[in-house]
Amino acid sequence: MTSAIEIFNSNGIKYRTVRDNQDDLIVFYIHYEPFEYESDEFEIDSYYLASNKLHGLEKTIIETDKNNGVITRVYDGYYKQIFDRAGVGRIFKNNLLCTSDGSNVVLGILVTNGLDKDYDTIPDFVPKCIDCDACLIACPSNAIDGEYERVKCVRNSMDTLDFELNEFAYTGKSILGCNKCRTVCPFNKADYVRPPDIMRDNLKADKFLSDVLNGKKGIAWLTDLIGINYVRPVKMLSLALIAVYNMRYDNCLNYVEKALTHQDERVRRIAKLVLDNYGKN
Repeated sequence: MTSAIEIFNSNGIKYRTVRDNQDDLIVFYIHYEPFEYESDEFEIDSYYLASNKLHGLEKTIIETDKNNGVITRVYDGYYKQIFDRAGVGRIFKNNLLCTSDGSNVVLGILVTNGLDKDYDTIPDFVPKCIDCDACLIACPSNAIDGEYERVKCVRNSMDTLDFELNEFAYTGKSILGCNKCRTVCPFNKADYVRPPDIMRDNLKADKFLSDVLNGKKGIAWLTDLIGINYVRPVKMLSLALIAVYNMRYDNCLNYVEKALTHQDERVRRIAKLVLDNYGKN
């Protein structure tokens, strides 16, 4: 038997075993609570910590199974449709999968030859998207107007850093992630928790800006929390500069000025936009 079942049971992780296109799959998810930040802290969506935890579990399962003669690997297809077909969740109009625990979840699928029976711990109840339009109204970039358009999504813009001044408000204080459509969904509980101590200490606006201007080594502390792929100084610095503009962090303007000479053109462009318009509204 694959080690996934034992690990999921001991960690309270909900899963379902299914057969899809001749493959035995274990579909599972980790539920997480959104973080609540203080006014002088930049924000990182708690999704990324949950995602890093999920990937760590997958690695442990795959390696343990290998040592026990079981072949297990990460599924390489489109996850949400599998979850939908398996009755684990439904794809809502904001393109997020909503489960019995809401949409504050990180999804995983493993393909394995180590299943000898069905194990099923996911409740049968799956919510159905209602016509409240809460996510559509809350989306700052109109990415859910009619149907979800990824190219308009704030998370997509955060990857490209293709922001104009009138779009700065989209990201608020966030330097990683947008959760506005999740926050307003009536199927998500309004439970917020404070982030880990290391994040509280290092996401203070002036400290983070000082650190991120030193490149990847300045924010290396993030690697264990969110994974190395998300620790991207150019992206985080650019969004931190926008946060300075949004929140009027006057004591951080000196860091914006330093960013004017940054080696990356995207950082320099955003820094100039911030300084040129900071006192105009």
